[in-house]
Amino acid sequence: MSHFSQVRDLLKHNQQQHSQIAQFYAGLAAQTSNPRAAMLLTTLHQHETQLVTN
Repeated sequence: MSHFSQVRDLLKHNQQQHSQIAQFYAGLAAQTSNPRAAMLLTTLHQHETQLVTN
């Protein structure tokens, strides 16, 4: 577990994590041949992307 000396460091780390997760979901959505799975993964990607920008 990481220890953060400042709140800004924690927030930056959190933003980076959400960005990585969004990219992961986008990659999975592009790879799947199941349309329902792709729709779910696209929705998760969009949600994580919103968390990065907010």
